[in-house]
Amino acid sequence: MAEYLESLLTVPVSSNALDVIHHLVAGPDPIRLPEEFLHMYISNSIRSCDLLEGPWQDKQVRLVAKFIQSLLEKRIIPRTEYFIEIQSFCIGFLRFRGVAALFRLVSGEAQRIGYELGIDSSDEPPLATAAARFG
Repeated sequence: MAEYLESLLTVPVSSNALDVIHHLVAGPDPIRLPEEFLHMYISNSIRSCDLLEGPWQDKQVRLVAKFIQSLLEKRIIPRTEYFIEIQSFCIGFLRFRGVAALFRLVSGEAQRIGYELGIDSSDEPPLATAAARFG
């Protein structure tokens, strides 16, 4: 199984690749993949958004945001271990559709458990602050 997972990490991140991983971990018969693999795959997915431009980047960002949001909502990945990486992704791509919903999910959970996101120390909500900076 390790060789299979390693080869999945070398496949370019695409809609089909994200669907395969999502189906493995959230499908009708979910497989518990190693946390290290999921973390590396999510990191690769986020990095893939930086490598594209124009409409391809728009599509990739929406796919990755939806993928991550689904994993968080289904509690497949632990939110606390991904706060910083997801926060950075969201702030970098806040102008794209779907990213604000992911940011709200992560920041709402962070506030619920008292985790400091570090966006701004003002009294404005984190999303409003980030939107003002990057909007």
